[in-house]
Amino acid sequence: MFGYIQPFKPQMKFCEYDVYKAVYCGLCKQSGRSCGLVWRFMLSYDFAFMGLLALSLNDERAAIEPQRCIAHPFRKTPCLVCGKCLEYTADAAAITGYYKLKDDISDKGFWKKLAAALLIPLCRKGFRRAEGRRPELAEEIRQRLSEQAELERRGEGSIDRAADPTAQMTAAVAEGLSDEPRQRRILRHLGYYLGRYIYIADAADDFDKDLKAGQYNPFISAGARDRVAAMELAEESVMLTLGELANAYTLLETEKFRPVLGNIVYLGLKNRFKIIKSKEQK
Repeated sequence: MFGYIQPFKPQMKFCEYDVYKAVYCGLCKQSGRSCGLVWRFMLSYDFAFMGLLALSLNDERAAIEPQRCIAHPFRKTPCLVCGKCLEYTADAAAITGYYKLKDDISDKGFWKKLAAALLIPLCRKGFRRAEGRRPELAEEIRQRLSEQAELERRGEGSIDRAADPTAQMTAAVAEGLSDEPRQRRILRHLGYYLGRYIYIADAADDFDKDLKAGQYNPFISAGARDRVAAMELAEESVMLTLGELANAYTLLETEKFRPVLGNIVYLGLKNRFKIIKSKEQK
């Protein structure tokens, strides 16, 4: 995951943003308990959204209370306290993060390869724990990232096909947030378009760097030779993707945190892409 799923703070109430931060902090602490300290530093905003979804579909009661943590040792911040409600999300974050590090070694620049090579031994033990608890999810994520790497090696020119493995991977993660069959179908659909959005946003964000370095980028393979052309292709894909994602979200029977989730789905994702696109004007 890449950190492209974030709320739009100007349209959030203070209490709503406190809830969002509390879920992030609760997931951070759960990652430490489930997979080890290093995974607390690897957590992205994307899985805070997954954690919110899991909590909204779960009957387990959860409380928010002030706690200290390694990031705020001298003052207490709101933190979600729950039993098992974030265990799946923490495991999914570790599995996805580990395979992403393995992928960075194979196709990224020197510094990212070096960072990944240094982090993998530190992350392996926590990954093994998560993999042991979620073997089917781990295998699907491994397969999807392998498909992604193969498409990029071939220089895939279709943006839809290039985005599909990441979309399928995120669909698998989202599906596991609920045990109820109808909700799982909706979550898989929502997760697919969420993953598609992440892939397109990341490719748009990296366009200039990839063009300069001569690395694969779906917009370059699709024929874009400058940032303006790439952003036109990206915006068309993103708007269609966010429309499908919003349609799936309306079908979910979420009882808790709906204002925060709605802020992310309807405003945060669009705003994050707007920030990426604004690089063109600079």
